[in-house]
Amino acid sequence: MGLFELLRALSFLNSTVFTFLLFFLYPRLVSGEVNPILFRLTVGVIVLTMFFFMYAGSYYYTFVASLGREDKKRSTKYINRADRCAVVALVLFVLAPTLILFTINLPDLGSFALLLWFVYLAVLIVDIRSP
Repeated sequence: MGLFELLRALSFLNSTVFTFLLFFLYPRLVSGEVNPILFRLTVGVIVLTMFFFMYAGSYYYTFVASLGREDKKRSTKYINRADRCAVVALVLFVLAPTLILFTINLPDLGSFALLLWFVYLAVLIVDIRSP
């Protein structure tokens, strides 16, 4: 599976989570069962994640197109942009379940998921910094 196909699959999964959130949690928001601030934050993170996946996919596509022109400087620029957008999208994508757990008033599981998210960030930072 290529990077573009992976981004497309993750974007679809993110859209599915977004649909779930609106379908099941919006009625609970209206009835006052969920925290409105956390709900808005969660929806905002999911929407932001979608856009970063789209940006990364666009940059990967432009990178591949620039390879045919043998423009190494342009190719490097677009692959770096694509990588940065993909990393931000993945970090936000992994954060979304944590926010959903806090939104539906499961603070113990939300705290556990937040701890795992911080571990993910630490592993990611160590991996990025290592040559």
